[in-house]
Amino acid sequence: ELARDHTPFAPAWRASFADVTAHGVCGVCGADLSAGPLVPAQRARLREGLLAAAAARGPLHGLALRAFGEWVSRRGYKYVVDGANVAYRNQNYDGGRFSLEQVGLLLDE
Repeated sequence: ELARDHTPFAPAWRASFADVTAHGVCGVCGADLSAGPLVPAQRARLREGLLAAAAARGPLHGLALRAFGEWVSRRGYKYVVDGANVAYRNQNYDGGRFSLEQVGLLLDE
């Protein structure tokens, strides 16, 4: 939760850990956190923003991301899962490591 605190002596923002209910509601502030689908115009803006960010790193980055997007589209994939993020999920502790088991569990679902 990030909430604006309007008291004169407090920081402008505060953050806290919060549980989210099975229905996507924040346990701290009650906000609905459920995701909605993007409309085509939003999807186009997001795509162009990602391509621009990649191109800002260098022209080859932008071309590589565009080529990857075209490759995914040609295959008709609906979702792409970043295996590295799956493997590192909940591994931010001493001794945490890349977990191929977590990737396998996801693939088995």
